[in-house]
Amino acid sequence: MVHRDLHTGNILILPTFEISLIDFISVNGSRIANVNKICISDMGLSREVGNISNTEETKVYGVMPYVAPEVLRGKPYTQAADIYSFGMIMYFVATRKQPFADCAHDDILALKICNGIRPEINGQEAPKWDPEILTGRSSTERKIFLTTNMRIFMVKCINEAG
Repeated sequence: MVHRDLHTGNILILPTFEISLIDFISVNGSRIANVNKICISDMGLSREVGNISNTEETKVYGVMPYVAPEVLRGKPYTQAADIYSFGMIMYFVATRKQPFADCAHDDILALKICNGIRPEINGQEAPKWDPEILTGRSSTERKIFLTTNMRIFMVKCINEAG
């Protein structure tokens, strides 16, 4: 599945309550753990891998700071492009700042992204995070990252973000 429009506005954090053996809180005398459920929303542009029409392939969708450079260059959306978007989401989680918040979301920003400019990471803001993951690797490296490290990294990021 390729989402094609991942950004912080499409990530929902829903509080749920589950019975658990750890992190109990007391609610009316019951021991219940407060757990957040994280969901991806706005699946309207999502497509199965390999099931994107030729006319859809080269259209650019999304919020500029979250769009992968290869997509801005006119290449098709892939899972690697979604990983770039996820990296920008993790930048927000780590720093509590939107990527490129100080720039207009225009052609100049698109050109900067295509030329490899990424949001700055202050080591004191995000000391436990891998800057290469947060700021996006090449599309080839992102494909490898997707298959080998994604689940472990996602859990680590969410746990460390609190």
